[in-house]
Amino acid sequence: MIDQLLQTHWRLQPPFQIEQVTTGLNNQTYRVRCSDDDVFFLKHYQNADAGARVEFEQMLLQALSQSNLPFAVPAPLSTATGEAVTRMPDGGALSLTHRISGRPGWRGDPALALGAGHALALLDVAMAQTGLNPAIDIPSTFGALTSEHPAIPDVSRAVHAVFHDREMATAIEATLVSAERRWRLSTAGWPTQIIHGDYFPPNVLVTDGKVSGVIDFEFAGTGHRAMDFAIGLVAFGAPHKTFVPMWQGMEAFATGYLPTNPISDDERASMPDLILMCEASSLVHWLGRLNQGLVSPDELQRRGRRLLEVKDWLAAHGRDLVQRLAVDCLS
Repeated sequence: MIDQLLQTHWRLQPPFQIEQVTTGLNNQTYRVRCSDDDVFFLKHYQNADAGARVEFEQMLLQALSQSNLPFAVPAPLSTATGEAVTRMPDGGALSLTHRISGRPGWRGDPALALGAGHALALLDVAMAQTGLNPAIDIPSTFGALTSEHPAIPDVSRAVHAVFHDREMATAIEATLVSAERRWRLSTAGWPTQIIHGDYFPPNVLVTDGKVSGVIDFEFAGTGHRAMDFAIGLVAFGAPHKTFVPMWQGMEAFATGYLPTNPISDDERASMPDLILMCEASSLVHWLGRLNQGLVSPDELQRRGRRLLEVKDWLAAHGRDLVQRLAVDCLS
């Protein structure tokens, strides 16, 4: 069936070598190698409810592909009828992009953190200047934790259903409530723009030590650009399994980002609140994934412990973090 779709919708010539590279509840991605050795990626969006978000994502990627960024983004290839996506009878959609060279980024490398920070700064500037069709609904990022995942309308109930240690569950629930409240107070009145929302090492492609591409814009939408900075700061400056930040990695990421896209004093002072909200949103998202049967209960236990580790670390070192992010401290 995929062979036929590639021929009829994108006029690609067989034979094809097709390999599924990702699978999930919301989408599947296939690597497609054609007879002339051109390589493409075909994404099948399976969630019919994501129609508007998919349309926004494809329009954003088309606009960014014209922004003269020094790295690639997965710009959709138009179908034979000029569309960015092909709608499926089941309500899903297909999009096709050229392969972007590079391997996924990694943690613990200050040189990579420096380059990743600079790449995100350029991307955030480009997204702030991107003009999109006003008729397209732009999704929002972050905000109410009850809206983080459709499978988790009641966060408190979900937490106590998963974390059977009552003391731990109570601590996690209190941390989630506090994180959202502090985030709302900190960001009140801040301007918004389009942000990536998922700037983690696997979504940053690297070739010869340099960023060659940024992918996975599924969570892009309207938000505060400082949240993008907060996500990347932790993603490239702290280990994956536990939260023991590496100052050198964090400072390298900030050094790459801030000269190109400076943050305000208010944004810098609020960084601990933004980081905790990122972690809180992530936990609720993973609670939803558990509800869908996509991850194990053990994974949620680890992520719950991590949230509490982040909260404790920020309480002890948040002021130091803010000070280290001052431009005069990074230069």
